[in-house]
Amino acid sequence: MKIKVRAGFAIVFLAIAVAAGFSAEIKPFTFVHITDTHIGTTGNDERLTSAIADISTAFPEAEFIINTGDVTEMGYKDEFAVYKKVVKDWPKPIYNCVGNHDSRWSESGKENYREALGETYTTFDHNGVRFVLLDVAMLLQHYAHFDGIQMARLRADLDRLTTGQPAILALHHPPLHRGRYMDNEKRFAELIRPYHVPLVLMGHIHSLERYTLNGTTFAAGGSTSGKGHNNGFYRVFRVGPDRIEALTRNFVTQKTTIEESIPLTRTVSNAGAVVVLEDGTTGSLVKFRIDGLSGGAPVETAYLVDDVVSGTATADANGIFSLDATALNNGIHELAVTFTDDQGTSQLRAAYFRNDAATRPGPRITREFDLLAGSQAHPTVDGNILFVGANDRILRAIDLPTSTLLWQRDLNREILSAPVVSGNRVYVASLDKHLYCLDRATGADVWKFKTEGAILATPLVTTSTVYIGSGDYHLYALDADTGLRKWQFKAERLIKMTPSLSGDRLVFGAWDNAIYCLNATDGTLLWKVPASTMPLFSAATSNIATTGTRAIVCTHDYSVRGLDTRNGAHVWLHRPAPGELGPSYSSPVFKGNVAYVGSIDGRVLGFDADTGRKVFDVNVRPSKTDALFDSIPTIDGDKLYIGSVGGNLYCVDIPSAKVDWSVALQPGFIFTRPALWNGRVLVASMGYKVYEVAPPGATAPAAE
Repeated sequence: MKIKVRAGFAIVFLAIAVAAGFSAEIKPFTFVHITDTHIGTTGNDERLTSAIADISTAFPEAEFIINTGDVTEMGYKDEFAVYKKVVKDWPKPIYNCVGNHDSRWSESGKENYREALGETYTTFDHNGVRFVLLDVAMLLQHYAHFDGIQMARLRADLDRLTTGQPAILALHHPPLHRGRYMDNEKRFAELIRPYHVPLVLMGHIHSLERYTLNGTTFAAGGSTSGKGHNNGFYRVFRVGPDRIEALTRNFVTQKTTIEESIPLTRTVSNAGAVVVLEDGTTGSLVKFRIDGLSGGAPVETAYLVDDVVSGTATADANGIFSLDATALNNGIHELAVTFTDDQGTSQLRAAYFRNDAATRPGPRITREFDLLAGSQAHPTVDGNILFVGANDRILRAIDLPTSTLLWQRDLNREILSAPVVSGNRVYVASLDKHLYCLDRATGADVWKFKTEGAILATPLVTTSTVYIGSGDYHLYALDADTGLRKWQFKAERLIKMTPSLSGDRLVFGAWDNAIYCLNATDGTLLWKVPASTMPLFSAATSNIATTGTRAIVCTHDYSVRGLDTRNGAHVWLHRPAPGELGPSYSSPVFKGNVAYVGSIDGRVLGFDADTGRKVFDVNVRPSKTDALFDSIPTIDGDKLYIGSVGGNLYCVDIPSAKVDWSVALQPGFIFTRPALWNGRVLVASMGYKVYEVAPPGATAPAAE
């Protein structure tokens, strides 16, 4: 969907209350909520067939079905074909959301979903109610995210509601859930709060959980598949003039349970804003108040900062709350407070504050470069120019001394490929199936090469050849000057990683649970070995690092392996201790003979390349695990920089094996490799920005 709008990031607090009175506008109807059908796993197509038959028999009045995602198990074309075959006998509409299983392992990103079921964001009106189906699934991730363009579109759709019209939202991952699947869910909560959103439908957790915040009921739909706490279930909603009757149905036992109904005639209270009075810049306390509530500010509130600092605060005589900020690092922080209002309703409010003023010791954020969506593509700095791609489909070239946008290119689909600069050319790929060779100065096409699948990989560029993997299962070798194909090699599944070149050998993994070694000159297979025990544990997302004799491989079962580059033989294997997590998706980077890698349990680990002995182990945040997922370490001298799922940038001192400093960049997952420029660190975040961070003691950039 091509939307040229700028996403608004400021939280808007409206101190008004809109009475909802719309009994004359809603015509009663019934609809069904199914979820997590997971077609592709044995038996789930039969289970879905049973569920559809049960709906037809038990609730023939149902006018449509909403499926909140994980329609398939792996996102493959044949799985979507089976799903469509199963539901074709349902004679009424079925509306679908995209889930993480529908795109995470797919060779096409979200293209298989779009080709089979339509766009990933849809909206429709039915009998006076607006329905909005959202896309929160992230490419290559099990995490979820509300992207900038979509947030702007959702706000526009809600702005178009007629007076008193309710909106029901549907999405895959549960927002505001204790599992914390999303980075910017509080901004989503603030966005929908001024509107009448009585119900949000969700999946992912395979349970029938329900909870209410800000007057909105969040309802998970169980699962029609054979796994999870509440498999064999779906939900039924009967929408009436003044309330929504809610039922759960076990289609295996054919038992129906009546739940508490959801009112439609409530007052939508969008008042109440968290105002941060002191941010901890000069002291150990953060102070805030809650303004604008019609029933008055609460006396007590629970608070959570960055999912790390939590507690309960009581207002002083002036209605001011305080919390201890001693544990907070510098940067941008998210403050979320929850309380019960005078109507007995659970309320959530959020605000953001900074505590990295120039007068405060430590690192600070010196510039922010805005994107329209989050970035999962590693940024590249060449000279004084920053090149960065994002999920808004745009590749940008930014002049760093002046903060000037030099040029930008819309590459038609999401960009997960890191731009590679060689001479006066930039090589980058897009999920539109093309590898682009662009002019470094203008962004104009020099040449482009089309594959038969989406490209999620970053190219490897030498002086004469560009190597790139594609969703069509092929690794291509192209002439760097002309884009003409030299050779191609077919694996058995998606090739996402960048191949590693060691002498005349290319080493890479694919989502087929194999590690390949090819002759770089002609693409002939030299050896092929299994990566792990099953395809889900492939060496497929993280890149392989090679020395002359070793290939260091992270497989997705949290293990690290050392292979002999001559024949693929396993020389050593590191597995985490029972109950622990380890490296899985972060790519190893060498300093000397040590391969450094991030770990899902929040540690930076280092392994001797020859023996596999663990020689380095630093927990970046001992107080609470901060997972290091796809972010690749960047090493500069004795310093190692890495971003986290918790939205932090860490600087680790290698000789002392300690964290030198960290900075918070809330809200936003960091899945990218930090880049360096002029003594500063540049980090692309899912928070729609690239941040420039000055280490402690660094002078301000010329443009500040």
